[in-house]
Amino acid sequence: MAIDNTHYLKHLVTSAPAPDTSDVINYYNANKSVNYMEPEKFIVREIRVEKRSLADSLLLLLGAGTDFSSLARQNSLTNPEDGGIYGPFSRNQNRSFFDAASLLEGNKISPILQTSGNNFSILQFVERVSKSFLELEHVYSQIESILIKKNQDDAKVDEIDGLLKVYSINNR
Repeated sequence: MAIDNTHYLKHLVTSAPAPDTSDVINYYNANKSVNYMEPEKFIVREIRVEKRSLADSLLLLLGAGTDFSSLARQNSLTNPEDGGIYGPFSRNQNRSFFDAASLLEGNKISPILQTSGNNFSILQFVERVSKSFLELEHVYSQIESILIKKNQDDAKVDEIDGLLKVYSINNR
């Protein structure tokens, strides 16, 4: 009698045990510092304008002590109603702003940055949001899928290794 390898492997895969909640929690706890971290983020105020000359003038006003959020309300293309608040954002979301913000501390102001759409921005540091763990409920399904695949792979390997031992098959 011939054995249908495809059906047999399918049987092994479908009979693999499904992970339970404790398996998912244990996997999350063992891997959260490597795989389930929110990246560091920043919150800034941004004054975004279309003309370099306006950006230069605003930077001079800021240097003279004019309130950043007031100038953002009056001039910024970015969120003027909230004084130009932008973020939180990670390096993957906005590399140039992240790099600029990482050099700023304590309400410091960036130099003028050329941004997308040929606009010009000035940033003010507001807050650094530290790395944090992703919540388990946000990654539960992802972890469950990983564990299902692992259980299926383990079932195939264990069963095939068992058959090789029982039937003394020399696998050359």
